[in-house]
Order: sequence, then structure tokens, then C-alpha cells
Amino acid sequence: MRVKLFLSICVFFLLCSVFASAALDLRFTTAITQHPDPANPGDEVMFYVNFKAVGADVTNMKIIGGIDGTQLLEHTWPKILAGKSEQGFIQGTATAGSHTAWFELDPDHTCGDSNYGNNRVKKHFSVTEGGPSGTPDLRLYVKSDPENLAVSDGDIVTFELTAMNLGTGDSSACEMEFKKGTSVLQTWAIPGMTHNWEEKRTYKWTTECGAVLNAKIDSKNTNAETNENNNTWSKMVVCGKYSDLIPVINYSPIFFKSGDSVKFTIKVMNIGEATANPSKLHIMSGGSYVADINVFPLKSGASTEITYFWNAICNGVISIIADAMNDNKETNENNNLLLKSMVCGQKRVNFTEGKPNKKLF
Repeated sequence: MRVKLFLSICVFFLLCSVFASAALDLRFTTAITQHPDPANPGDEVMFYVNFKAVGADVTNMKIIGGIDGTQLLEHTWPKILAGKSEQGFIQGTATAGSHTAWFELDPDHTCGDSNYGNNRVKKHFSVTEGGPSGTPDLRLYVKSDPENLAVSDGDIVTFELTAMNLGTGDSSACEMEFKKGTSVLQTWAIPGMTHNWEEKRTYKWTTECGAVLNAKIDSKNTNAETNENNNTWSKMVVCGKYSDLIPVINYSPIFFKSGDSVKFTIKVMNIGEATANPSKLHIMSGGSYVADINVFPLKSGASTEITYFWNAICNGVISIIADAMNDNKETNENNNLLLKSMVCGQKRVNFTEGKPNKKLF
């Protein structure tokens, strides 16, 4: 009797083990995100989606993705831990018409997934000639003299503010303001602008070390724009000591082929003595601009990490530019640029440091 009872217990736990191993469920955890959204013909459009393995670890898990009938992504993860979120990424050039972006997990059904009904996700989107009803896009550029506010208390600084319409439609008349903290120092009336038209204004300011300056085009939100996130400029005035921003990069997988999604972890470090102003990190692939990322103020010795997914191109070059718009006076202006040469099928990392041409637009 005891032998039978023992065998019954063993069988019970063996069956529990089998059921546990069959509990793997690969599933998407977010809808597909499109950037830019909406897109115009000729835009480089990126699509992202998150997924995870629920219930168990999984090995050799493949994800594919594409737009309409064209597959643009095929990548295999050697191992994904249970509950860990991963991301799929595709990129393509927008053409006019209605399209569908899609991703699929484990398309060959080799992972033992318990539910294949949630392994595919898609997003329908449209690209319209001439942009979304001729929408404006106002952008603000600010220069200072002396450059980068390398000043002391009481110095006179002249600011040149340039407002430009980069959109596909005319903008309406609006206002532009210049502020110190929350106090408005100057307001200008800006007329309506056609595509690539610009309006310049100047303002003279007596330096106050430690002040935070802000400027904004379309300060009353008169215009509906394709991008509402490039209307502002901000800078903290730091006198005497300077910041020094440098990019450091890691990527995975080490071995990849054309079309794979390669994950870049970009660390922006401030190795200078002063707090760095808000700045921009630019990412370029093969000489083409692909991303413009805000970097918040960084204290001396501080750093921040940014994740970017690159649709691999054999013999491609990734360019990373810290402080791309020259928002900071730095102790070393020659270490903001990092180039990484990527070769399919092997690990090859070529670093080239130098001073970039920061006027990218």
C-alpha cells in the first residue's frame, strides 16, 4: 500500500511538472506605437511594441514584423526570462496610402506556447499626400552672444530667437515669449508663416548666475501642430565652471544580420564640474537623422541612460551626438561625437571621437 501511495505521489508531482512546463504564454503587452504619428510621404517611420514570456522562461524565441506584405524584422532571442519585457522594432519609409504594421511572436510554433491566439498584433495607419490637412510645425532655435552663456553676474547677453515653420501647412499668427523662471521678460507678436519661413527676434539680458531662462513659440497654443514638443527652449545660467557631456554606448546582440533589431543602451555622462543644461541627443544612421531625444539637466558626475532600437544595416554607421544643439559651454567641446561602425555577422566596434557640426537642421 505504501509503495502504491508513494508511486501515486510521484506521478502527481510529475504531472504537475508537465503542466507547469506547458504554461508558457508569449504575449504582446502593448499596442503598436508609431513615430511620427501621423506620417507624411517620405518620412522615416518607426513602430514599437512590447512583449513578454508569461509563466516560464523561453529559449530561441523568434519575432518577425513588417509593413503590409513586406517583412522588415526577424530576430531571435537566445533566452527570455519569465516576466521580462522585451521590445520589437521596425522602421520604413512612408508612402501615401493605407497600410498595416504588424508583429508576430514564435511564427514557426517551436517554443511550446500554450496560446498562439495572442501572438500577432497589427496597426492600421494612413499616409496622406501633402501631410495631415496641411498642418504647421513651429520650431524654436535660440543663440546667445557670448555663446553658451560663458558669463559672470552683470554681463550683458544678447539672445537671438528664431521661430521657423517646418510643417506642411501655413501657421496662424501667434505669440512668442521669453521668461526668467516664471516671470515673462518679453513677448513678441509672430505673424503667420508658410513652410520654411522664419521670424527672428532679439533680446538683451543682464546676467544673473543660477537663473533659468525659458522661451516658447506659440505660447498660447494658437496652432494645432504635427509636433508640439519642439516649441520650447530652456537653459540654466551657470557661471565660472562648465559641464562636459560625453556619450557611452553598449549594444546587443553582438552578432546580427541585416534587418535585425539591435538594442543600443546610450549613457550620457556629465564629467564636468558644473550642472549641464537641458540638451538634445541626436542619433543618426548612415548619415540620416533618426532620433532627437531630450536629455534633462545633469549634475556634475551624474548620468542618464537612453534605449534606442536600430534596424540593422550591414556596414552601417551609427552616430551619437551629445549636446547636439550646443546648449552647454563645456570644458571639452571635442568629445560629444561618437561613431560606431557596425558589421553584420561579427563583433566590430570602431569609436571615433570628435567635434560634430552641431547645426544639423
